[in-house]
Amino acid sequence: MTGIEYVLTKVKEPNLFVITKQKKDAPETITPVATYYVLYGSIYQAPSLRNVLEAKMGRVMHHISNAFKTTASNLEKIGYVGSESGPTANFEI
Repeated sequence: MTGIEYVLTKVKEPNLFVITKQKKDAPETITPVATYYVLYGSIYQAPSLRNVLEAKMGRVMHHISNAFKTTASNLEKIGYVGSESGPTANFEI
């Protein structure tokens, strides 16, 4: 039999059930399409791995960008400013 089927893949009674939507092209050929979970009676679609990684990487890039901005601002405050020929420091001895 071929087509779309839903399989109850994990049960943690009474609050959590995991359901996998999968496509059967042949009796031996099964491709997962989506994963859903039922938590306290509400059904949610689980995010794909790609969506999770995109969100995490976006958050990481945001924090790295803020760190560079803060570092550049602090270097300007203490008189250490970079130029094309290299960094220069304004220190008096």
